Amino acid sequence: MNDARVAPWMSGKFVAKLRSSTISRNPVLFAVDYKTGHGVDSSYLQLYNDYADTFAFAFWQLGHLKFKLKK
Repeated sequence: MNDARVAPWMSGKFVAKLRSSTISRNPVLFAVDYKTGHGVDSSYLQLYNDYADTFAFAFWQLGHLKFKLKK
């Protein structure tokens, strides 16, 4: 949202294109960080949190035992 190089709706258009290009019933997740953009430095903590989110999602989707949803 705070990116001077890319209009805010471009990310939404990208997600819409992903959704229309797949036959999967799985949702397309779209994470938004309102505090950053091109050229805005993120802290290392935020960078590590982003990596953690990415790996946790990947492990969950791949069926890793420690990342299964509890019922």
